[in-house]
Amino acid sequence: MTAEIVQPSTGNEGYAYDERISARSLRIEDFDLIKTLGTGTFARVWLTRLKDSKDGAHGKVFALKVLRKADVIKLKQVEHVRNERRALAAVAGHPFITSLITSFSDDQCLYMLVRVPSHSM
Repeated sequence: MTAEIVQPSTGNEGYAYDERISARSLRIEDFDLIKTLGTGTFARVWLTRLKDSKDGAHGKVFALKVLRKADVIKLKQVEHVRNERRALAAVAGHPFITSLITSFSDDQCLYMLVRVPSHSM
C-alpha cells in the first residue's frame, strides 16, 4: 500500500506539502471522508481531509477518487484508468486543471488524491 510518487511540476509552487504527501505511504484510513462530490460506474469522488499529518497538510482539503478494482477489471477499464492517471500527472500544475498529488492502492481499491481548486469550495 505504498504511494506512487508523482513528480512535481514547476506550476506547483506554493504547495510544498504536496510533495511531502506524495512521498509518504498512504492508506484510506489516513483520511476523513467529508462528503461525496460525485459518483460514476466504478468510482466515487470524495471531499476529504488528511488526518493527523505532520507534513504541513493537516486539515487540508483534497478530492479523493476511489475506484473499485473488481469493477475496473470487470468493465475492462484498466487501460483507461492508467491513462487517466498518466494524463493527470502530465498536466500537474496547469492553472485550470486539478493536480494529481499522488495515487495509491489497497487490496480492493485504487485511489487518486487530487488538489481541490480553492475557488470550488
